Amino acid sequence: MKKNMNVFAFLASLFLLVNISLALPCAFFGEVKLDGALTNGTYVAAYYTNGTFISQGVEPSAGFGHYSIAVNAPGENIMLKIKGIAIDQGTQFCENGEPNYLDISASTPAVTTTTTPGSSGGDGSSSSGGSAATTTTIATTTTLPSGGGVTTTTVCQEKWKCSAWSACRDGIETRLCYDENMCGTDLNKPFESQPCSVQEAPSANSITALLIGALSDPLTVAIIIILIAIILYILWKITKQKKTRAGYNYSKDKKK
Repeated sequence: MKKNMNVFAFLASLFLLVNISLALPCAFFGEVKLDGALTNGTYVAAYYTNGTFISQGVEPSAGFGHYSIAVNAPGENIMLKIKGIAIDQGTQFCENGEPNYLDISASTPAVTTTTTPGSSGGDGSSSSGGSAATTTTIATTTTLPSGGGVTTTTVCQEKWKCSAWSACRDGIETRLCYDENMCGTDLNKPFESQPCSVQEAPSANSITALLIGALSDPLTVAIIIILIAIILYILWKITKQKKTRAGYNYSKDKKK
């Protein structure tokens, strides 16, 4: 019993050591809604709280209306956004290597109109006095002079963000782009598709290629380390037991 407890303690310590030494990405997945309706999971993106982009979501096997996103920011507070709009659920903590089920939602900012009436100036007979009335929407800011004149319009500045290019399929690769400022225009929108060609993978042994791919995943590396440690520990225990038995048999023969 004591030996088994020692084994469990050794494995627990080893797992804790590996978990501490490897900073693993966290993950979020679940249902995604924009303006109350299910939407594409690729619209989800993760950002640091200072606004720096981290990663783009994907549409999982659950299909439309669901999302899955890996966030390589262990130990950090992060913000999830849907098409550039912060989710209603607020800031999330990225726990080291932890998957998190989280249904998320966001609402497109409503168009707001603010009007400041201008005064007529003096006794009301002058058309040159008073302040301007301003109408503001998401896309434009328009100044309406109260005393006549030309209307001035300030156009919203588009700010496009794009996901990584997809794998090349049928000679086309695609990506998703969205305007963080939600201007409602696409004057400077980047291309979301382009021609491509599939490059032949370098000739290599399939087993070697598989190992290289597996070792690029931190979680796989951690599991391999733990398995190797368990095997080495078992071999050490077997060797020790054989030596003990050999010594016992030698002493017994010597007494005879």
